[in-house]
Amino acid sequence: MKTLEQKNSEAKAYIAKSAQHLFVINEKTFYKVISFTRDGQLHYATLVIAGENVNINVINTNRYKWEFKQNLFPQYVKTKSIPYFKAMRELVTLIEAEISLTDNKVLIEKIKTKVKTLELVKQ
Repeated sequence: MKTLEQKNSEAKAYIAKSAQHLFVINEKTFYKVISFTRDGQLHYATLVIAGENVNINVINTNRYKWEFKQNLFPQYVKTKSIPYFKAMRELVTLIEAEISLTDNKVLIEKIKTKVKTLELVKQ
């Protein structure tokens, strides 16, 4: 039987692996798990871009792996991993530098101005 510490480390490893991918949901919505460091601690957030609508959600990392999978990835929709492209890498770099653990309204507005330059890459 696994200890609580082992389960927590597995959950964090699962998120770290997910953060390496860019996803497209139903061929029109970008979905990205972003890792960032604040006050010496590693945190994660999800970025959802659907047209001009942008949402950032900071994730509570004190959960188990099975809870992460259900909360991080939308169920019952067509989700696929796609290669990164330059505009998205630049956007993620901006988010990692400016994201807050509490209020991200200003950051969301900045992202909305940059979203217009993104092209949806389909494979």
